[in-house]
Amino acid sequence: MTEVPPSRYRVVERGRRLEVIDTRVDPGAAPSRREVLRGLPNKTRFDGTREWTTRGWYDAGGPRRVRLGPVGMQALGYAAIAVAVATVTLAVLFGPGVLVGLAVMAALATQHGRPWLTRQLDRIAVE
Repeated sequence: MTEVPPSRYRVVERGRRLEVIDTRVDPGAAPSRREVLRGLPNKTRFDGTREWTTRGWYDAGGPRRVRLGPVGMQALGYAAIAVAVATVTLAVLFGPGVLVGLAVMAALATQHGRPWLTRQLDRIAVE
């Protein structure tokens, strides 16, 4: 009989969660799908809630993990769709140069809107 080859994957525990590490991934490789989707809410739990890790640039209490119920997830989805539609509409109507102006306006809105966004996240969060 031949020997069993060493496992490609390694399982470690971090913060009471098990993580699977692929030992054959190159350090300069393209980011995985999980890394790309890192800002999106995690899988649905048995109680119907999801966990979402906020970022400090738009959440005054961030980075933190917020549990969202179905209503909170729906509100988050509607907000993301509204921002995407508004950005595409303005880019089509006024050309790609308006995206620079939108970036400046977003930075100012984020700076002054952080307390409001934090209150909204606290409102839709499930305790």
